[in-house]
Formats: sequence, structure tokens, C-alpha cells
Amino acid sequence: RGFNLEKFSRYGIGYGTMGTTYGYLIIPFYYHGQLRYYNARKVIGNGPRYNNPNKDITGLGKEFIIFNYDALEMYRSVFICEGALNALTLGDRGIATMGKAISAYQVNELLKSSCQRYIILLDPDAKRYAVNLALKLVVYKKVKVVFLPDGKDVNDLGRKQTLKLVYQTRYQSYQELVQIKNSLE
Repeated sequence: RGFNLEKFSRYGIGYGTMGTTYGYLIIPFYYHGQLRYYNARKVIGNGPRYNNPNKDITGLGKEFIIFNYDALEMYRSVFICEGALNALTLGDRGIATMGKAISAYQVNELLKSSCQRYIILLDPDAKRYAVNLALKLVVYKKVKVVFLPDGKDVNDLGRKQTLKLVYQTRYQSYQELVQIKNSLE
């Protein structure tokens, strides 16, 4: 996927070498510099694609986390992606909601942050989810929904090609988002 060890180590990403995390990348989730959760993503071998910690152990489910949460307080604009690896492709301003269905808690975190502009880059099968998220945010923040080519996510396109699409798309108003939503039906 084009990542290197130096970049991974900068984000505290490790690799499981035994037990239930063998063959998984271990991606930490920090809130205000404190480890709060981790995501285990299979990279070699058999098994489920994700092997995240049990809610009983952490007290948190994925609906209560945002990868790279601290970016919401550090930057005026951020990229919203589905997965942590997509967010990492975009760099320090990339955040991830851990799926296309964004929880009320996550929306609230986006709304109350000091971040002013959101660029939504969900996977192509989540166009409706992307527009619905934008409609929840646009009254309070500037929002841009960028549709990726079918069958391609941010990792597939890479940072340069994704940013080209971002720069070709302008921020949308509430009315424009409603028109986009209606065109998807």
C-alpha cells in the first residue's frame, strides 16, 4: 500500500508477532496524546480482516472513536476517511471514522471541534453515507464531498491523485448537497 517503516513508527504503528494479533498491523488511537484504542488490521495470513479489541476490555466500541482525533484540534481542515490506513495515506490531517456509518457520537465530536472545514473521502460504495454526513455538518462547518472513482479508495489512488480530486471539487452548500443526494436516488 505504499507505506514505509519510518512513517509507521512515527504514528506508533506496530506489528503483531504472536498470539491473536499475529500477522496484524496494530494501529493506535490517541486522544489528547493518550492511547485510547487500537485497530488490528490483517496484512498476512488467514483470519478476519480486522481483529479489534473487545468492547468488554476497552469499554469502547468503534462508534466511540476517531482515528487521529487530535487533528481535529490542530488543523483548520481535515480529511474524513473510513479506515485508518486511508487517513494515513493523506497524512497528518487525515482522520478515520472506522466505517461508512458514522455514529451520533462521532458527528458530535466533529461538530464541537475547532476544525472549520471537512473534506469527506469515503469509499465509492458509501456515497449516500458521505452526503448524509455532509448534510449534518454543513450548517456549522464548510464541507466538501469528494467522490472517488468506482472500485478505488484513497489507498488505491494514493495521496497525489486523491489530492488532485480534492482540489478539483469545491465546497458545497446545503442546497447543493440536497441536489447531490437526490441525484443518487
